[in-house]
Amino acid sequence: MSAVKKLPKGCLIIFAIPFILFGAIFAVWGIYEFIGGMASEDWPATEGAIVRSGVSVDKGDSKDAEPRYIASVEYDYVVNDYEYTGDRIAFESQSFFEENAAKKIIRKYPVGKKVQVFYDPDKPHNSVLEPGTTSNSFLPIVFGIIIMLFGVMAIVAAFKIKFEKLKPGRPPAESPQTPGEPEQGDFQSTGTSVPGRPQSRGKPASKGTLLLIGLGCLAAAAVMFIFGVVNIISGTESKSWPSTEGYVITSYVDKRVEYVGSNRRRTTTYTPVIRYEYNVSGRSYTSGRVCFSGGSGGSDRSDAVEVTEKYPEGAEVKVFYNQEKPEESVLEPGVVWSAIILIAAGLVFLVVAVIIFRSMRKSSEDSLPIYQQ
Repeated sequence: MSAVKKLPKGCLIIFAIPFILFGAIFAVWGIYEFIGGMASEDWPATEGAIVRSGVSVDKGDSKDAEPRYIASVEYDYVVNDYEYTGDRIAFESQSFFEENAAKKIIRKYPVGKKVQVFYDPDKPHNSVLEPGTTSNSFLPIVFGIIIMLFGVMAIVAAFKIKFEKLKPGRPPAESPQTPGEPEQGDFQSTGTSVPGRPQSRGKPASKGTLLLIGLGCLAAAAVMFIFGVVNIISGTESKSWPSTEGYVITSYVDKRVEYVGSNRRRTTTYTPVIRYEYNVSGRSYTSGRVCFSGGSGGSDRSDAVEVTEKYPEGAEVKVFYNQEKPEESVLEPGVVWSAIILIAAGLVFLVVAVIIFRSMRKSSEDSLPIYQQ
């Protein structure tokens, strides 16, 4: 037997998946930013004002990490009588290892300064102070591709191991042996095998971390499946629900501002709030469900405004309701894509969990003792 125990194929695949996913996300984000930078050269401009300006410090997750200095600004501007808040300076990172580099940018945008804001006419919340792209715009794309290559190399190595196991080995040369002596070439990593004694194939790797990751993936898959399936079933059933007339009693865009991360980055979420009233068999009901989806909030104010404009306060609407539970209703019956995407994401987590558990099982089998005749 071989004196070297090779890494199981499942472990290599598990190692590769995060690299491929993270690299793909990073590359897609880089491409998105690059396309946005190119498109911003043709965006219209409006006047805005700097409301916040400063350098924040990201010290990293460990004491040995080198701090990064981030140039952060926020500016207000108005498009079509709606007020927006932006924080993008340019379509490239504003994070630096040198504090002076971040301060140099901040000096250009002091609080109170009037600035020209370029905005996307289709999505006015998307804005920038310095439109266009630079030579650094390609870096996230290149970095993401490099990370993906590490994952691809691990996958290739995993299948190479599989093919090597399929290759016929060279039979050991026969030689006379003294009775009671171990056979030549029959060695384990723990030493020479003795006839009649169980031989260990080596200590199995620690399963604690793999077990936690596997259970976490399994739990995430279960939650996504449950929400996705419930939304799909309810959406499908709602197509056959009876309808009644109702009217919108509340319609507005809820704006929530949060500061997240060590650099206190500002994030804004816009959620359309729709409430409507309807009557079934002489009884009045109210609901806020527009469609069967996981949620309707996001950073795009235009999407939220589109919903409120579709259902303005006082408007008459057709309400579809569950005949068995009239309090359950919806304005837009049917299945939406977000429910399908939720199930697809659950499948990905389920596959990862299966790979982890199969790898753990294979590791347990490899650790079983071997008896020599």
